[in-house]
Amino acid sequence: MLPIGVIADLICEELGDNTGSKKMRILQYIALGYQQMHMYLNKDVVIKTECLEYNGDSIELPNDFMYETKIGLKRGNNICTLHLNTGLNKSFEVLNDTDTLSRISLVLSGHHPADIPVSYYYNSPYGTLEGYGLGFAKNRYYNIQDGMLHLSTCLPDDGETEIIIEYKSDGLSGGLTLVPSEAFLALQEFAHARLNLEGPNGPHQMNYESHYKTLKRTYNFRSIDTLTELFSGK
Repeated sequence: MLPIGVIADLICEELGDNTGSKKMRILQYIALGYQQMHMYLNKDVVIKTECLEYNGDSIELPNDFMYETKIGLKRGNNICTLHLNTGLNKSFEVLNDTDTLSRISLVLSGHHPADIPVSYYYNSPYGTLEGYGLGFAKNRYYNIQDGMLHLSTCLPDDGETEIIIEYKSDGLSGGLTLVPSEAFLALQEFAHARLNLEGPNGPHQMNYESHYKTLKRTYNFRSIDTLTELFSGK
């Protein structure tokens, strides 16, 4: 891993910026370039799961939230999935409100009938968690807008239930201080291209695209365990 300040200092030196007046902007460009790499080169390890306090109909989402993959209700060790975002033709179960609440209460009380399928929440602070249900979609039980999760008022609010959300992260939740050393050249060229306001045929932009393709080939041959360690900064 490599400190991003090293890349920024080199770019300042290349620009003849001895006072470092452009360093903050360069660091922002490096973070932007890394965010794109984290999103598109390493798709499988940017999925996170967090529990959010259920304290009303509108809940603030994590700062690094991009989009949800699963959302559910969690009471103790029991999880009921409200919606499952997959490419399957049937990714939810249509029930009326009464039957939906009955189904949710059944799962949250610890009863898991054989006809309720299991779904998994990955990369949570507690490891992989099991959820039950394909999700419910009678009257849109949640909506996401402007960084907030809005819940249907018909959902149970008993003071013991949390919201659990599995989502794609932008990779920058803890701030960015270190990046993989093999990304050095790509990020250097990306920052130069942004500073110069280059279009797709700009020299630095074209160099960046070349380094990006090399990284993509490199990561395609790495195991998920290796990538997880690499991008978590361990």
